[in-house]
Formats: sequence, structure tokens, C-alpha cells
Amino acid sequence: MTSRFFRKTIAVAVMVTSGLIPNLVLAPATNAQATLRAALALVAGEDPSINGFPPATGDARLQLPDRVRLTIVGMDPARFPAGPSCSAEVRVGAIGAKGLMLVVLPAANIENVFGADVTMLDFRQIGIVHAGDTAQARIRCEFVIAGVRQRHETLWAGTLR
Repeated sequence: MTSRFFRKTIAVAVMVTSGLIPNLVLAPATNAQATLRAALALVAGEDPSINGFPPATGDARLQLPDRVRLTIVGMDPARFPAGPSCSAEVRVGAIGAKGLMLVVLPAANIENVFGADVTMLDFRQIGIVHAGDTAQARIRCEFVIAGVRQRHETLWAGTLR
């Protein structure tokens, strides 16, 4: 004869274990690649690429198990500088953020294939997206050079597949 506490403890342990078994058996590998991906295309505004260099590129992806990432790399730092003079809005499915700043990707960085310092947008957030969800990034910059106000804007979009 066992105590009621012991029987309840065993029952809870069996329920928890049986609930974890599918997750353990069907869990993806820790080094799994992106399962959903969208190549972003320039849909409005100006091309942020540096003249004479490879074009800027962008993509959005779901990295298992639950990280959403959107990047645009290869932007001209003269028109799209890093820091507070540029502000980005990102939306991937139901996940989004506003007020993001661009960062510099130095020419010496091994991830930089452009051969010059470029700016990039790198958005990462925990969440889930689905095939068919849209990914969109809008970057607006406003600053003054030699008394002349500069405004630059670019809009990128794609669909996760």
C-alpha cells in the first residue's frame, strides 16, 4: 500500500515524461539550418548598394528551433550610415520591431564580400513564422551634410518558403 502523495507524484512524472517523448524523438538537430527562407528584393525607394561594388542583398529566415532573422547587407555607408541617423522597421510574419539602427560591417570582416566598409541591418528575435508569411524591411535615413539635408529610403520584401 502506497501513500496518495507517492501515487500522485508517479502520475505527474508519467504525464510529464510522456509529454516530452515526442519532443525528444522529433527534436531537430542543434546545428540545423534555416527551414524557411525568403530572398528579399528591393521593391521601393533607392538602391542602397555602393556604385561599382556587388549589389546589396537581403534575406529573412527561420532558424530552428525558434529564431527569426532578417538581414540586409552591402549598403552604402554614405547614404545609409550606421547609428541614429537611420531607423529601420522590420516585420516577418507577426513578428516585428521599429527603431532599429544599422551597423557597420568592416571590410576586414571575413563575412564582408564587398571589399569595402558597408552598413547592414541585422534583426534577430525569438518567434515562429510560417510558409507564406511576408518579410519586409523599411530603412529611412535623414541627416545634414554641409548644411544640406539628406533623405534616403529603401524598402525590401519577400515571402517565406
